[in-house]
Order: sequence, then structure tokens, then C-alpha cells
Amino acid sequence: PEEARSIFEDLPRNPTYKHVHDFFQRFVVKLYGHQPVPVSMIRDMTTLFKYNRKNGATFWDATSISLTCALASPNLIFVVERDIELDQLDIANRLSLLLWSSVPDKTLIQLARKGELTKPEIYAQQFERMIEDDKAQRFFETFTNQWLELDRLEVVNIDEELFPQLKDQEDALKESMTKETQSFMRHLIMEKKPAREIVNADFTMLNSHLARHYGIETPGIDENHFSKVKLEGEHKVRGGILGQGAIQM
Repeated sequence: PEEARSIFEDLPRNPTYKHVHDFFQRFVVKLYGHQPVPVSMIRDMTTLFKYNRKNGATFWDATSISLTCALASPNLIFVVERDIELDQLDIANRLSLLLWSSVPDKTLIQLARKGELTKPEIYAQQFERMIEDDKAQRFFETFTNQWLELDRLEVVNIDEELFPQLKDQEDALKESMTKETQSFMRHLIMEKKPAREIVNADFTMLNSHLARHYGIETPGIDENHFSKVKLEGEHKVRGGILGQGAIQM
């Protein structure tokens, strides 16, 4: 990414320990997305860099080791609870982690620094902006997978003697079933549908592969895209998550 490249470009050709210290500080600030950075982290990264350089590591190897330690820090992997009221930057960070699984962007940070993010109308605007961003797909996937334990499909084996027609299609079918449920939940949220439609909807999201498996005729859709399909007749039982293959398996 451009922002990451700019951090490395700030290093001079022959950096001193002070240059390295400042580089680590810039890196960690970007990495933490404006969360409070542990004071000892920059010092420890610089100390580790010095140790490895004195023991024969190249500049880039020593730098890589220190950056790896920062990336593996529990303070980065987990949101650390603090016994103080959340400030606006905390809220920006948590909102971004929830919807994007990433750090806040410049717009969110600027609003937080101005003290405007928690105004109800601005917060609602930012939520809408973020949920419509492509990065929000991470939220729909992780939320749905964790809530409904869709990862368990990976350990479900289809009996090829009972279902010989599914031979060599198992992996593709499981992937399609997972994406059906993810796409279905995304549609409900984006369209602000009532919660009852989670289990009682008159549609589902299908690609051509899954439609054939369900025995539903869907002219005009292909294998690579999931489209909203209205369910009629005997296929109404597929409405809602309880009728979807990922849940029934």
C-alpha cells in the first residue's frame, strides 16, 4: 500500500539508530490505527534491532525481526480494555475493526479528532459509508461465519455412495452454500429488512451451481455471482437461514 511504502521511503541511505527509532515509531502508529501505543514497544523494538545488528544480522533482517515482534504483539491482535471512558479515537478504531477488520481511514480519524464522530447524525452517516464500502465484506463474512459456525462445513464429508452425483463437486458446493448464507445476511442488513426475515424470507441468494443443486430454475444467473431469487411453491422451504444448505449440513 502507498502509506506503507511512504514509511520506508523516509529512511535515509545510511540510517542511524535515531532514524531506526523514529521509523519504528511511525510504523507502530500506523499499525495501531491511533490506538494508544504501549510506551515500551518502541524502546523494545529499537533494543532488539541493536542486539541483532551487533550479532551479525543485516540491517533489513534486524528490522524485519523487530517489525515481526510488533505484528505479533497481543496489544495489536486484541483490543485491550482500559479502565477509562472511551474517547473518540477509541470509538473510531472499534467501529473500523468491527466493519472493516482494519484501522480507521483518514475521514474517521479527522472526525474523531474534531470531536464530531459521536454526534448521532454523523455517526450514522459514517456507518452507512463504511458498510457500503467493499472492505465491509470482511464483516459480513466473519460475522456470519462465527455466528452460524459456517467453518464446520470444512469437516463435513458428503457420502459419495448416497450422493454419487456430487462426486468431485464437494468443495465447490460447500463454498457456494457458505456464500449463499453470507450473501443472504448481507442483503438483509443492506436493505434494512426486518429481523424476522432471517428465518422467514421469501427469497434466497443463489448462483447457478447451487440453484441446480436445489432444483430451482434460475435463468440469467451464472456460477460466479450470487443473485436474489424469489422462492415459490415447494422451494419456499429454502427461505431463511434454516432452509439453507450451509445450516442443514
